[in-house]
Amino acid sequence: MNSIINIVLKFIAYLPFWWLYKLAYFFYLVIYYVIGLNKKKVGERLKTAFPTKSDQEINKIRKNLYKNLVKMVFETVKTLNMTAADLMRRIFISENEESKRFLSESGSAIILTAHLGNWEWAEQLIGLKAGNRETIISFLKVKNRYFNAVMLKIRGRFGNKAVRMEKVFRTILENKENGVVAIFPADLEPGSRQKGLTINFLNQERLFFTGPENIATSLALPVYYMSILKEKRGHYRIDLKLITNNAAIEPQNFVTQKYSSLLEKTVLERPESWAGFVLMPVKTKNK
Repeated sequence: MNSIINIVLKFIAYLPFWWLYKLAYFFYLVIYYVIGLNKKKVGERLKTAFPTKSDQEINKIRKNLYKNLVKMVFETVKTLNMTAADLMRRIFISENEESKRFLSESGSAIILTAHLGNWEWAEQLIGLKAGNRETIISFLKVKNRYFNAVMLKIRGRFGNKAVRMEKVFRTILENKENGVVAIFPADLEPGSRQKGLTINFLNQERLFFTGPENIATSLALPVYYMSILKEKRGHYRIDLKLITNNAAIEPQNFVTQKYSSLLEKTVLERPESWAGFVLMPVKTKNK
C-alpha cells in the first residue's frame, strides 16, 4: 500500500501547477459535497466565531475553507519536486520593520505560527531566509509511520530540521549560541500530558500550548508571530510581528495571550485562511 501511495505522491509532485489545481478542485468537490467531511461541525464553529454573519456568509466561508485546505495539501506534496527558486516565486516575507529586524538578526528566536495559508511553505521559506541560523520545525508525531516519513522529507526539503515537540528545548539549547530559529504551530490544542492556558478565543474557551512560551522564557529569547495569507491562488505573503524582545522579562502567560490575540485578529479578518476550523475541533465548552 505504501508503495502505491508513494507513486501517487510522486505523480502529484510532478504535475504542473495548473493541473495540480484542477485535481485539487475535484477532490474538494468529493470531500465537500459527497463525503461532507465535518461540514456540520465546521459550520457550528464558524457560527460561534461569527454570530452576526448570515447562514449564506457562513456557507461561503466554509466552502472557501475546504477549497483552501485541499489546495494547500496538494501544494505541500508539490514541494517534493520544487526548487528553492520555485518556492520563493510563490511565497514572500512582507517588508515591514519587524520582518526586516528578524532577517537582519543572527541570534536565536522563536516563531509562533498557525495553520494559516500554506504554513508548510512558510516554514520552508523562513529556513531559506534565516541566514546561517539553523531552522527547526516543532511537530507532534502521529501514529502513521509512513505519513511521518513523508512529512519529515517535505519539511527537510531545503535544510530545515523537524523536531518532535518534547525534544525542541534540548535542540535549541544545544544550538543557541550558533543561532537557531524554532517554529511552533502554536494553534494546536495541548494533549492530556501537556500544559495549556485557557483563553477566550473566537467566542469560546480554548486551550493554548504554553510550552513555546516556557522555552522562550527559560532561554530569554525573542518571540515573533507569523501569519501566512493568500495573495492569489498558489501565492502567499508572510507577515512577522514581534511579540517580545525577551520573553524572560514578560509577565507569565504574556506571550501565549498575545499570540492568541494576534491569531484571533488574523482569523477575524481572513476566516477562510485558518484551517483550524476544519482540523482542530474545540473540545472545551462554549462560554
